[in-house]
Amino acid sequence: MKSKTSSPTSEPRLRVGLKDVSREEFATAVGERLGTEQVSIRLDASVIAFFKAKAGTQSYEILINQALHRAMDDEHMEDRLRRVVGEELASHRDDRRD
Repeated sequence: MKSKTSSPTSEPRLRVGLKDVSREEFATAVGERLGTEQVSIRLDASVIAFFKAKAGTQSYEILINQALHRAMDDEHMEDRLRRVVGEELASHRDDRRD
């Protein structure tokens, strides 16, 4: 009778639902569920060291992702501030004309 355990050279079984899948399929399914995508980018060693030191037991990749989200939010905030300030200045100019 054959053993159902995998040999050390075989790839471990991964499952999505009730289906056995490859590593790539598993990573894709996890990414879709979490809304993340695996990418490969080059970062300065000092950036990696900073986030690894700051992360402690947490994943430094999560901290980098959070920092990128804050940068995106800041950009949106800057756009909103510019619009509001522009509207206020225009309103103030209109009030002075009356």
